Amino acid sequence: MDQMGAADRDKLEKYQEAIRELEARQQELEKSRGGYMKLFAGLVIISLAGFFWNVWLGAATFITGALMGLFGAYVVRVRAGDYALELDHLRETVDDLRGEAVTKTTPAQSRPTVE
Repeated sequence: MDQMGAADRDKLEKYQEAIRELEARQQELEKSRGGYMKLFAGLVIISLAGFFWNVWLGAATFITGALMGLFGAYVVRVRAGDYALELDHLRETVDDLRGEAVTKTTPAQSRPTVE
């Protein structure tokens, strides 16, 4: 890493900053996931109040609440998956960048070793 070019070091810095940012977002989403799930479940329960006025209104509000709850849970789950995939991609890119720097400067070190 000592003999990396300035451009490679800048790229590495940017990728590492992006990894830190995504990890922070992932932790924030994980912390708030329980609150989101309670909110979505609450939507379904509150939507049952429509039955107090009318069966059709109750059915409509229940279906709306259920769909909103399912969609919200789906979005949170997909977002968590997107963060994980993006982190994997960024980490592979950082590893490749570090590997390229080692290969460029010392080709002998890139040979496989038997342990």
